[in-house]
Amino acid sequence: MNKHNSRGAKENRINKYLKDWIKKSLVSKILDIITLLLIILILIPSSRMYLKTQFTRLTMRPPSVTSGSGNNVLLQPADYRLSLIDNKGKKVTLENFKGQVIFLNFWATWCPPCVAEMPDLQDLYDQYKNKVEFFFISNEESSVTKQFMLKHNLNLPVYHLSGNRVPEAFHSNTIPATFVISQDGQIIISRKGAARWNSESVKNMLDALLTNQ
Repeated sequence: MNKHNSRGAKENRINKYLKDWIKKSLVSKILDIITLLLIILILIPSSRMYLKTQFTRLTMRPPSVTSGSGNNVLLQPADYRLSLIDNKGKKVTLENFKGQVIFLNFWATWCPPCVAEMPDLQDLYDQYKNKVEFFFISNEESSVTKQFMLKHNLNLPVYHLSGNRVPEAFHSNTIPATFVISQDGQIIISRKGAARWNSESVKNMLDALLTNQ
């Protein structure tokens, strides 16, 4: 008898909720549905990554450019000893590219802000790959980054740390971390966090640097 009464009480509450919901305005109903969908998405791990990535893309801004400020960090010889290995197993150091414009990006496949800025970075790379030396650096396994690039239809030049030590000039407790280095070794951009890289301010800065080569 108690079970029957309990089931009946639950059905009455559900019926009352449905009747109250039907009386709501169209806008309130849409908001309720959106809220329910967001809750479902958040509970699914893969959806959490997607939501964080999309939210980051909506809030990204162009990075701050410090060119000509006189306050730029100047790389030391030891900073150019950053040792890297590309996805084909070839070992390089920044010393091999000294005197050129260098673009360093530290990232990971599991990092939503890193993933969020990848389309912009791909656009920037497509425009400047023959003029600027790009390095997209991850400490993940090569097989992981290769799969990520294929999945997202990206062809960015990915490198992996050859050693555990990252020079102090490029040290960051967060990723993504991006550095743009001029021909004379000045850090023109030092950005921690996602940014809108395919912006006019970034392209104007790169164009200005390249005219000095």
